[in-house]
Amino acid sequence: MITLGIIGVVAALTMPAVIGNHKRLENLSRLKKGYTTISQAFIRAQVDYGDISVWDSLATDSEANDKEHTKVINDVETYILPYLSNVISAKYASLGDLGYSVYYTSQGETNTNLSSLSKKYYMIEMADSLTYFFTRNSAGELLVYIDTDGNRKTNIWGKDAFIFWVGKNNKFVPLGDTYLRSSNLRSCKTDGKQCAALIMKDGWQISKDYPW
Repeated sequence: MITLGIIGVVAALTMPAVIGNHKRLENLSRLKKGYTTISQAFIRAQVDYGDISVWDSLATDSEANDKEHTKVINDVETYILPYLSNVISAKYASLGDLGYSVYYTSQGETNTNLSSLSKKYYMIEMADSLTYFFTRNSAGELLVYIDTDGNRKTNIWGKDAFIFWVGKNNKFVPLGDTYLRSSNLRSCKTDGKQCAALIMKDGWQISKDYPW
């Protein structure tokens, strides 16, 4: 009985760590899959349409005067959606209408990324629950948010949600990719925006100092 009691105590102490580590590795694997999927879509689109810098939508100015956000819809439906398989839902709508809650930082705060239920995005949901949100920033660049488990879990930047962007230099990269690792780590610990850049710089690993 004593032995069984000891085993029970050890299990109670170690199981949370085991479960947490499994979740980290699962999210990491799904993030890499999501990034690869969109990267390959852009590569295939460039074969058909040429470099990203000359694509009709992304070659123009910002969406400031594009009140109907037709550029975002055109970006996704022309250059991304046709190159994806196993899509179960693709629509342009507000976060609230899509049935999503807002996204939080690791500190429990909201920020400018997916923090308004009324703002519209183009959402693509895959059969495996990987979900992508697309919008444009003030410079006219396409932002891509990757949610590794869709709306099944709490949406937290750096855990199940990550930020990427498409530049006119033909690259699909994580936000903060040109910054130092120290800057990526600092951002990852506060707002979570540069966590994907940190993971990629660490060789697609979650390092010991990663703020999970």
